[in-house]
Amino acid sequence: MRRAALLVAGCAALSAFAGETPPPFEVRAEVQRENLDHGQPDWREDLLQFAWKPRRDTSLSAGARATERFDLKDREGFAAVYVPIVERTVLHLEASGSSTHHVLPKGMGLAEIAVPFGSGWVASLGGRYSRYETGNVRMANGTLEKYIGDYRLAYTGYLSRPQGAGWTPAHRFAASWYRGTLTFITLSYATGREVESLPGGLLVTDVRGVSLAGGYELQPSWGLTLEVGQVRQGDLYTRRGVRIGTRVLF
Repeated sequence: MRRAALLVAGCAALSAFAGETPPPFEVRAEVQRENLDHGQPDWREDLLQFAWKPRRDTSLSAGARATERFDLKDREGFAAVYVPIVERTVLHLEASGSSTHHVLPKGMGLAEIAVPFGSGWVASLGGRYSRYETGNVRMANGTLEKYIGDYRLAYTGYLSRPQGAGWTPAHRFAASWYRGTLTFITLSYATGREVESLPGGLLVTDVRGVSLAGGYELQPSWGLTLEVGQVRQGDLYTRRGVRIGTRVLF
């Protein structure tokens, strides 16, 4: 239910199907703050990312983020690439690593293929492997998208399996409106069971979350982003947070 794809690289893949040529370079910076109930300390995240998009269907991005969860601080580096492999079929590869990995995975690898078909339809299938201090998690995901003019409707199904346990399902529904590269609105809802990384280890919990994200073009090469959301993590806690960022194109 966390975003498997990086937002900037995802916009490049979207442009490949929507017919919009993305700018060649982009810098993205974001800060996120989440408040937890049940006496849990707040979460923090700071992110910086650089992306290069030489073509509509090609994107390379890399960045770093710093997080603070349960009063534990982590650092992480990540990179992602979207490349065409057959006609309009796009391959998405992503990897990350953390030298601290108190809560974040030591390493993560993701591979996904997106195939357009019919009129405005796109199907994606992928898998992710995450290696934590206390165990490993495998995840398979499939997405079906429909583009109608400036609108996108999408469903994603997830199957996650922590080490030594069975598979657990989750679902995400999203509706988006796009107007150019920097202006968009996305409403999403997620439900199911998710593997959560806690200081004591990996735990599978019921999850229900909703978020509203948007971007606004202040100038042709500069925009702001904002996301608000709430996630209920079983009986452990409920997170309510806001993410604010900026995107610069050049």
